[in-house]
Amino acid sequence: MAPFRREKSGPRNTFPPPRGASARGRGGLRGSHRGNSATRVASKNAFHTSRIQELGDDPPASSDNTSDAGDPESGPSENLSQEDSSDSDSAPEKPYNVLLQTLNPRLPDGEPRNKRRKVDFVATPKPTQKSPFEPIEDLDAVEHAREAESLSEEDSVDSPDIVSTLQKHDFFSRHFAEPDEDEILQQIRAVEKNHWKVEKISARSPWSLTLRRPLSSREVEDDSHATLPEVRDMKVAAALKPKLEDFATQLLSNADETSKQLAASMLSYHDVLFSARSLENADTLRKLISLHILNHINRTHDRVLKNKAKLLKSGDDEDLELRDQGFTRPKILVLLPTRQSCVKMVDAIVSASEPQQQGNRKRFQDSYANVEEEFSADKPEDFKDLFGGNDDDMFRLGLRITRKTVKFFSQFYDSDIIFASPLGLRMAIGTDTGKKADHDFLSSIEIVVMDQSEALIMQNWEHVDYIFEHLNLQPKEAHGCDFSRVRSWYLDGQAKYLRQTILFSAFNFPTLNRLCTQHMLNVAGKIKIAKAYDGAIAEMALPVKQTFSRFDFMDPASEPDDRFNYFITAILPPLIKTSPQNVGTHQ
Repeated sequence: MAPFRREKSGPRNTFPPPRGASARGRGGLRGSHRGNSATRVASKNAFHTSRIQELGDDPPASSDNTSDAGDPESGPSENLSQEDSSDSDSAPEKPYNVLLQTLNPRLPDGEPRNKRRKVDFVATPKPTQKSPFEPIEDLDAVEHAREAESLSEEDSVDSPDIVSTLQKHDFFSRHFAEPDEDEILQQIRAVEKNHWKVEKISARSPWSLTLRRPLSSREVEDDSHATLPEVRDMKVAAALKPKLEDFATQLLSNADETSKQLAASMLSYHDVLFSARSLENADTLRKLISLHILNHINRTHDRVLKNKAKLLKSGDDEDLELRDQGFTRPKILVLLPTRQSCVKMVDAIVSASEPQQQGNRKRFQDSYANVEEEFSADKPEDFKDLFGGNDDDMFRLGLRITRKTVKFFSQFYDSDIIFASPLGLRMAIGTDTGKKADHDFLSSIEIVVMDQSEALIMQNWEHVDYIFEHLNLQPKEAHGCDFSRVRSWYLDGQAKYLRQTILFSAFNFPTLNRLCTQHMLNVAGKIKIAKAYDGAIAEMALPVKQTFSRFDFMDPASEPDDRFNYFITAILPPLIKTSPQNVGTHQ
């Protein structure tokens, strides 16, 4: 039988085989195994047959010659050559083809195929049980979808009284989301001209609260008493979430009057200089900061999600303009002296947010938290608080917060909060002359917190000045920014006039005052909270007469020489003339 088949297929091979046919291992005798004239008919009509053989009751050999020209879904390309068609016919069945055959069963002859219906199917993710301390994937897409569905019901306000109160006292909306552009522009001009109105806030002794805010052209500068919102109005004024509302109620219910006024100052987005930090109130300050930071992040995320839903509903409406973002994602910068202080601040934020999952938490514990060291008995408590644990002053950490998750060690451009020491952040920014200098992640910072400033002065304060000089600058690259949703004052380079700066220190010092004067330019105003001391100069045992004189100078560089000249010309001659040794000598 085999020689007869070769003779039968001889006329087909009178011409030389195609180029490369011998390398394919099948030669020119592929079609001769069929053994009848149907092979040549199938070869001529190869472009009418299906490349996907249907699986039926007939054996595979007979299905090779079955024409599927009537099947609209099966049909090879018209450019398929006869050589390729014969190769596919003789090639062994592949698992993928067998799978397609099972999914497309043979229909009786003449019976049309049923039309397929399009069904909108949304896959619901199955809940998975994960350890809260194991690394997690980026779940922002799922989180944001769930948040967008619940925002309309959670944040709906029906009462007209509450609506009017929110419009009047909602600090976030008035300062960031929906500010009065004309009023903001006037206040920025007043800040540029260094026109500030000084107001004294009534406080219990021994505290002193002073508010400085931009003086507009319609106001007259005078000493008056300003007021801050009461604690009972904080729920409406800050528009706290239910979880944060419970946290704030528990925190402020047992707080003293100063802590309540400090909370009102921060939640109303004033710049704050608090120069009375101590071991007793350190934990309360961290909790207040956590409340304010989480509230700001939640309000920012909610507004972005709501506006995104509005844009999806509006479709191609070009008149709808929603500006709710900055150039980059990071909104909070926290400067701290040591890694142990970073652990305390992070723990306070995580405790207030109560996330269900914490990504890279174990790595954070291993890198930042150490066992408490044992100090000698002669060391004071503030020394143990500052240098206890991991006292490394070279660190930087990105923290990403969603509704149910907290992710440690996130990239700066994907983070909501950046924790760093001045040295660590300076190393991340680089030098202005370097090719790898990058400070774009600081372009959209809206809240800066610097805790334990008295410890940072013992480090290199130049790093602090360098960081503040690179805040809210125009970015060099886009970093995937949607400029159609960037707030106008970001585009105009005026973000530094709306940034809130919060400084905590155990005492005040000239360098901190200079930082406050140069970089605390918030149009909402700045509040200084300090202790007022009675002093002891009047309680001296010896009856010494004291005289105080004031002198003026024009140039700070020549102030020492001017002070000395004033002393030898205005103070020293009367003292020499009235001294007992010189009495009566010039008569």
